[in-house]
Amino acid sequence: MSPDPSLPRHPSTADIRINSVLRALRRSLKWTLRSLQVKNWSTSPLRWFWKSIPSYLPFYVLACLVGFAAWKGRQETTVIAEFHLPPQNATVPLPFSGETVAHVLLDAVSSIRSEARADPTPSPCGILATGNPSGHFTRTTKRSSLFPGDTPPGTSFQIRGRVAVEVKGISVEALISVAREILERERTVTGDVVLDGADKFRLMARAEGLGPWTVGPFSLSFDGLRAACCALAERIMEGTDKNVLAGAFFHRGQPERVVEIYREMPRDKGDLPIAHINLGTALLETGNLEEATWHFREAILLDPRSPAGFYGLGAALDRGHKYDNAIAEYKRALALKPYFAEAHYGLANALAAEHRYDEAITEYRRALTLRPDLPEAYNNLGSALKDMGRDEEAIGEYRKALAQRPDFAVAHSNLGVALVHAGRYDEGISEYRKALTLWPDYPEAHNNLGSALSTLGRETEGISEYRKALVLKPDYPDAHRNLGLALLHVRHYDEAIVEYRKAIALKPDYPDAHNELGIALIDQGQFAQAIHELRRAVTLKPDFAESFNNMGNALAMQGRYDEAIVEYRRALAVKPNFALAHVMIANALARESRYDEAIAEYRKALALTPDDVIAQKGLRSALGKARSR
Repeated sequence: MSPDPSLPRHPSTADIRINSVLRALRRSLKWTLRSLQVKNWSTSPLRWFWKSIPSYLPFYVLACLVGFAAWKGRQETTVIAEFHLPPQNATVPLPFSGETVAHVLLDAVSSIRSEARADPTPSPCGILATGNPSGHFTRTTKRSSLFPGDTPPGTSFQIRGRVAVEVKGISVEALISVAREILERERTVTGDVVLDGADKFRLMARAEGLGPWTVGPFSLSFDGLRAACCALAERIMEGTDKNVLAGAFFHRGQPERVVEIYREMPRDKGDLPIAHINLGTALLETGNLEEATWHFREAILLDPRSPAGFYGLGAALDRGHKYDNAIAEYKRALALKPYFAEAHYGLANALAAEHRYDEAITEYRRALTLRPDLPEAYNNLGSALKDMGRDEEAIGEYRKALAQRPDFAVAHSNLGVALVHAGRYDEGISEYRKALTLWPDYPEAHNNLGSALSTLGRETEGISEYRKALVLKPDYPDAHRNLGLALLHVRHYDEAIVEYRKAIALKPDYPDAHNELGIALIDQGQFAQAIHELRRAVTLKPDFAESFNNMGNALAMQGRYDEAIVEYRRALAVKPNFALAHVMIANALARESRYDEAIAEYRKALALTPDDVIAQKGLRSALGKARSR
């Protein structure tokens, strides 16, 4: 039975709700007009608009949807369509559908994008690519070059699904897609699954103006599908999102892959500054400083307001030991972006390299205020504090670095150095061994462990560690010098001389190596060569009191006492509290029978070191000979 139109219609619950909403909107609009001081409401265009809403509501809703679609359509998007399956699927079904392939491919793209952002969540594609269960590459360098992190959002990837929310028969997703097509911001990826034998398959994909891309063969399984989709995602993103793929490769620890994908730069001019920055960063990691510097400068020319460009240029100059220039570039980056933690960190590194430790410590602390999760900054802050002699504070910072990254081998080694410097040898040696457990091929840790063992008188063990360091790094002057010193202590003079000469060949301006080579030559009776090396040491380091003293010894052993006394007094001129120099002067004076002067020098030595047995014995002998004259 149909309702009688003459009878009054009772309003439904929906009508009541709509009327309530309309009344609330009218009240809000009137309050707004009063606030805006719109006096003539009856003639206002807003009144006409308001009265037209009931009649034109569908049009206004559609207009809002179109506006929303146009706004969303500005984002460049790649749509992944359902993959086509081979004809054989009708008789022998595959373990996955075409829609499943599209979804797994989208997951692979999302995985790569999360790697580019350096997300802490393990990335499936990162694990497949590196074999690292964490999904991320662990750095062990003391001063790492951090990725600028300025990669653009790039294109978004979507699946064109079968189900969409409908409004009066029009899909919001469809409207956005139409808007993207009109704005030329949508690209569709289509693909095929191609069987390769009975148990393998390949994936093929293409997009408008790009591709085709082919990967495989892979095993016909879900694991094979994941590996295939990760490989295909890399190929697709190389054609659509080079900058994002570059970020993923960099965070996998594969800078050479970054260089490879930028063999052709992006076509979009808006992507070029970031591409130059990313390529420069990768080249920096591979040691190509000159080319990296050029790319950072190109990025700055293209975008003079890019803090990442100035930061990258600063990092390249820092690696090239041009610290003053690096400091200037880091400061330019910070002028554009004051809260740029990595730039504060880079500036701190350059300042520390210039021995401006107070400024460096300030910058490290600023970086850590902005990014407390930066173990490299804690590590390098510890090194700056250690170089200032603040060992206990340094130990605390190294421990903070290790609390964040327990497998940070460099921080373990640096903590060992600080502990040894503080006289805590057993703890220091333990940290060196932890570093070597994490990184067995770490030459600096072998060298530091050898030094600690040698200091404890365990020369044989120390020599073994120095030799391990030199196998790993033959051009390591400190290890050659330390090995020479250990060999000198066990009286293997010829071998010690060979090691000192290797250290000097690698580092000619190495005063400690010249000084110790001089000592080894004295022990071998080669006085002329010894004096030559010792003079070279004091030329390089004019306040090297020990070297002046050793030169005096070389002269005294040849009976040239007056010349020896001159060198001993030069040692005292640069180090007035050098008790050994007083003893050596006294010995030389006693040899010349100048006992009164010798007695005075022995007393000066004992005033500085009362327990010096050699000075006590010399004083007694000089007093006895003076009385017997």
